[in-house]
Amino acid sequence: MEIIRQKETGMSKSLTTCNVEVPTALSREKALKFIKSQMTVQNGDLYGIPKAETRQRLYMLFIKIGARDEIPQDKNIQVSYLNDFWSTLYLRNNLCPADIPFHIIMDEFTIAMVQGVIDRKGNNQAAICTAFNSWITRQDVRNRLYEIRNRLYPNRKPKELPKNATEKTIADYSDQELLQKISDIKPMAGIAMVDNMLIELHKETTKRGLK
Repeated sequence: MEIIRQKETGMSKSLTTCNVEVPTALSREKALKFIKSQMTVQNGDLYGIPKAETRQRLYMLFIKIGARDEIPQDKNIQVSYLNDFWSTLYLRNNLCPADIPFHIIMDEFTIAMVQGVIDRKGNNQAAICTAFNSWITRQDVRNRLYEIRNRLYPNRKPKELPKNATEKTIADYSDQELLQKISDIKPMAGIAMVDNMLIELHKETTKRGLK
């Protein structure tokens, strides 16, 4: 964990910035929880940053798609650039699955980009992020990523329901679960399956008088 301290302008208190290195094998959900668990510094800001091996994967993405010129040559600026790219593309991207480790997603994305199965309009961060979002929201891509995760991390695979068990329905959700479900899938609106689910969820909120 790297801690940088500096004085706030015109104030007697000090501002503490704490950068927490996030392990590559963590999923986005676990990464956010890991960062939050390190919040022990008062009167300061806490930021999650990728480990060197994570930055190396991002660097190789730029190299393999012929976008090396987009990466700053100065090493310090390069690190900051890749840290910011990781946060934008992955950590703070609600379209990205919350329960799949970064290295699985990035390896598959890089392969797809190199093979040309993803369209992109440029090599800058905005163009790559746009291409990533179009790719990551595809159902076939999601299925493939979960297959890989379940094979590499069998303990993370959801337990199957017993054959005689009754599957949980929308009506079984608590009010909090219902609102959270809407919040979780709303960023993926535009996908037919998601849109249909949102319609059913909103019907239930209306029935219960929830806002």
